[in-house]
Amino acid sequence: MKKYLCVLAGAAAISFFSSCKKDDISGIVTQGDWKITSFIDSGNDETHHFNGYTFTFESNGTVKAVNGNTTRSGTWSEGNDDSRHKFYLTFPAGGSFEELNDDWQVDEKTASVIRLRDDNPASAETLVFEKK
Repeated sequence: MKKYLCVLAGAAAISFFSSCKKDDISGIVTQGDWKITSFIDSGNDETHHFNGYTFTFESNGTVKAVNGNTTRSGTWSEGNDDSRHKFYLTFPAGGSFEELNDDWQVDEKTASVIRLRDDNPASAETLVFEKK
């Protein structure tokens, strides 16, 4: 019985500490290049503004979007706000890239897809990155 209780206590401890682990998106997004496959802004499909751009997220918090000779630079970070895992994007004002500036709620993150949405349901904004 003691052996069973020790195993049960050990499993509970492992479960507790692993559930406290930070939702880490940086280990995913910094691995390789990404493209935007969907950007819905206020219910309108605005994905075409980012066609041909390759996004590279660096571990130092910078992001570059490159399309041929055109490069857009910005910053990214992650954190928690209102008990929600967030992905923050910031590009300089002006142009379509400014529309990506938000504190995106992370809905899904895998090695090949990151699905984000605005935490305000009235905004009807979603953003999807897929690995190239």
